[in-house]
Order: sequence, then structure tokens, then C-alpha cells
Amino acid sequence: MAEIVGEAPEISATHDLACAVAGEAVTIEFGEGSTYKTRPDATEACARLSEPHVATAGATEETSTTTNALEEPKSESVAELFDRVGTGVLRILSTSCNSQGSGTGFLISDRHIATAAHVIDDAESVELETLRGQVPAEVIGIDSARDLAVLQVASPIDGHVFDLEVSTRPPIGADLISIGFPGVGRGEKTLAQGVVSGFNDGEILPIEMVQTDTQITSGNSGGPLLSADGSLVAIAQIWETADVGTGAGFGATIQAAEPFLSQWMNSPQPIPGASCQTSAPSVDTVQLRGLVDVRTNHPSALFIADDLSIYMEAINLGLSEVAWNKLSFDLRERIPLAKFAEETSTSFNLGVTLWTVDDLPSGHISAVATFTSLQDEIYGPNGESCTNWTVEYTMRFNRIGGWEILAANNLGQSPQRCI
Repeated sequence: MAEIVGEAPEISATHDLACAVAGEAVTIEFGEGSTYKTRPDATEACARLSEPHVATAGATEETSTTTNALEEPKSESVAELFDRVGTGVLRILSTSCNSQGSGTGFLISDRHIATAAHVIDDAESVELETLRGQVPAEVIGIDSARDLAVLQVASPIDGHVFDLEVSTRPPIGADLISIGFPGVGRGEKTLAQGVVSGFNDGEILPIEMVQTDTQITSGNSGGPLLSADGSLVAIAQIWETADVGTGAGFGATIQAAEPFLSQWMNSPQPIPGASCQTSAPSVDTVQLRGLVDVRTNHPSALFIADDLSIYMEAINLGLSEVAWNKLSFDLRERIPLAKFAEETSTSFNLGVTLWTVDDLPSGHISAVATFTSLQDEIYGPNGESCTNWTVEYTMRFNRIGGWEILAANNLGQSPQRCI
């Protein structure tokens, strides 16, 4: 504030007004020939020199103090979360006697990786994709009933280590994030978002599970389901597709899974890889069903082969709608008949072999088949007219139409140009 101290002695036609501005002595001249003609003008000028500055400074300081007191820490964006914790999410490559598969796992120490059991079940060998290349891993604990497993590597792996000690589970409606390597998009590490839809105890698997609309596609299995701050919520295991709608994902809650994972880390129970020395099929395990050569004794194999043969033969004969109807409702929604008919219009499939049929925890079937397709070059995956395929079909029994295809994912180097 400006304080008027007094008026200097009169020595001319002009006068000086002495005032104090912020503790400093200031004189303002007024009178004829001066900027300020009268004493009130000079007094007002004195006030303007000080009061607006002081008031503004005071307001700024007060606002700044208030802002600092109320300011909350900057929240982490989803992109920043992905960059921070995604380093601890790894692709798992499993090789069985007749096929290759992939899934997801995540670091629970620098040498231990949690995943779903069905990702590495019956594998001859297991490897992890890391920054230093593919690294062999050993299965040191597995519970197929609860669909849990832990892998161990010989040397530490760099990346984010997820904490198993989670004290509370998120409420229904809380954000949920999945990170993994889905079969679509040729397996790049991806992120999907959804919410916690509910919890399920023992109805699907004999372990508490979270239910979510967060997409869990083939290849995402075994990856982490996370809260918005990156804390572990569950291990992604199952995606159940409804006849109508998008379906729901399920994963064992980390509170329920932690005792198993920690026990295997502290007391490893190494599981030997599957032996493939006797993998060559015997005469009684080879049966021809239509176009399909069956090389497995699974109880459902011949029935699945019948429906796969219908699918393949319908494409060969140009009966697009017959083949299209062997797809699930969701696939038909995503792939209209006209598009399916165009893409298969020049295709001819031969050498179809059904190698393995496995029961999935969801109640569906995994069927691995190899075959060769001939087509016009414009429809070849890489512009070729002859392609070799290794495909894992996820199939479900439909009481009306038999076994239908829910998903088809390429394994190993598929598709490959014919040599």
C-alpha cells in the first residue's frame, strides 16, 4: 500500500508529494507543467504505483500456496503404465510333439515367470522371448485343474517384476487392463481395457476367478490382468464366447493363485518335457475322415475331423455358405458371407492332417491341423499360389450344427510358401 508521508516545502510552481511505496520513499511532482496537475492526481498516482502491484503479488502468492496445498500427484496414463510394466510381460513359445503354440507369462521374480498351465501343458520344450533372444525355460510347478504354472530360467531377466502380495481385490466396476501377445496381429505385445464384471468361485475352475469384459484372446492366456495403477489382479486364463454377444473373460485372482505360485518358487517341482520318441502314429491311430487324416486317439477327434472335412470340402467345391456356417456366430458377424466367399473363391485345400485334440478349461476343444492350400496369387497370404498352414482351431460343440470353429490361429512359421 502507498502511504502519503507529507508534502515537500513549496519552492516553485510545482509541488512534490512525498509517499512511501512498499517501504521505499517516493516523491511525485504535481502542479503546472507536470504530469499530475493537482494534489489529488498525485495522490491517486502514488496509490496506483503500489496498490495494484501489492494486491497482485499477494493474490498470486495466495493462489500459489492454495494450489500447492490442493495439488494431487499426476496420475499415470495407460500408455505410461504399459511402458512401465510391459517390460515384465513375455511371450512363451511351447513346442509339443506335433505342433507349436504361444502364450503369455509375466515376471514374478527376475528368474520366475507365472502363466496359465494350458499354455505349456504337454510341451516338449518351452522358451521365452526376451530382449536377449529366445531363452529356454523349465516348468517347476503346474496345476492343470486350476490352470496355473510357474517357469524358471537359468539367468536373470531384465523387466518389471510384478508383486504377488496384493492385499485387496478391486471392486466391481473398477478398470482392468490386460497385457499380452494375442494371436491376432501376428503376436505384437498389446493392451486391452475393460472393467471388473464380478467374481466367480469354483464354478468354472476350482479357484476364485475374476470375470471381466477385458478381451482375452488366444495368445493372451497366462498374462497379467492389472488394476489402473498396475497392481496384479489376476492371471488371464479363459475367454468364453456367448452365442449372442461378445462373451466374458476369466482369470484366477492373484490372492487365490499366490500360495501356489510362491510354493513352486520356494520349492520347485520340475516337470520333465513330453517325450516325442514314440510320436510316429501307429496303424490303428490313423483314420481318414473325408479329407482329414486323423493322427490322435482323442475321443472327440473323429467327430471334429468330420466337421473339419465338411468345412474344407465345401470350400473346395465352392459351397461358401456351407463352409461359412461351420463358423461360430461371432465369427460370422465379423466375417460377412460375401467377404468369406470372395477370399475363398479360388481356394483348394489338400493334405489335411489333424494332429492333436486337447480339452481346454473353458470346455472347448483345441484342434491342431496342417494342410496345404492352392489359390490365385492375389489371395495368397504373401502373394503366393501355394501355402502350407499349421493352424490351431478352437472349437465348440453346437447341438444343432456339430463342431463349429470359434477361432483359428496360426502356429510356428505358418503360413509358409510351398517349397
